[in-house]
Amino acid sequence: HESFHIVQMRRGLGVGTLSAEHLDAVDGRYWMWLEWRALARALRESGPARALAIREALAFRQARRARFPDKSETERALDINEGLASYTQAVLPAQSEADAIASALDELTAAEGGESFVRTFAYASGPAYGLLLDAASPGWTRKVRARHDPAALLMRALGVQPVVDVAAAAARYGGAELRAAEEQREQQRQARIAE
Repeated sequence: HESFHIVQMRRGLGVGTLSAEHLDAVDGRYWMWLEWRALARALRESGPARALAIREALAFRQARRARFPDKSETERALDINEGLASYTQAVLPAQSEADAIASALDELTAAEGGESFVRTFAYASGPAYGLLLDAASPGWTRKVRARHDPAALLMRALGVQPVVDVAAAAARYGGAELRAAEEQREQQRQARIAE
């Protein structure tokens, strides 16, 4: 991970210090959880099931960015800065593609236990998008630039669009339970602030 940061400037992949505060909000966290769950399913699946899970992840990402349009650029830049570093951390030491996928799945699982996603969300999504891009667009790492969005690259490589019925997709990933948990978390946070 840190080795990537050493060379990223030479590769033209440097971005400034950024923070995605919206990922502490109920909607930001909710849609991020759903995106991670869909990415995990995509990594476990193949063929049409993988394509559907990718389309669902893209829909959850699109829903979050529609809610926070002014943060889309921040997310994209963090995907490049921290996501590619985390992808590198998962892929370089892996003995096989299966090992790299296992590492990415571990990162997605660990991220769900995190208290804040503000700076760390791309640690989980970066390896997932990167490995899915490896399968869909071999050699993508040689072409990626700081202006790119890994999710958009994957969407183009596969020729897919986000699913249209995002509510039905959310239900397949436990959306109601996630929403309730995030609303409870926010109430507890507000109570701590009030104290």
